[in-house]
Amino acid sequence: MASIATGLAASSSADRRMNNFDIIRLFAALQVMLMHSTSWLQLPLWDGLHRVLVGFAGVPIFFGVSGFLIS
Repeated sequence: MASIATGLAASSSADRRMNNFDIIRLFAALQVMLMHSTSWLQLPLWDGLHRVLVGFAGVPIFFGVSGFLIS
């Protein structure tokens, strides 16, 4: 009986961890990294890609999702 309770506790903690917030945070961090690296290294970006990256606010999204996860 104890092994069933242990298995249930382990699966419930694993289920809580299954979300897409880490993927959202990854895309936000990648946007910031790409914008800073292309600016610092003065690399050209395709016009369409530049418009998408500028329209996606990586820093506010990253900190907003991180604050939500902490609370």
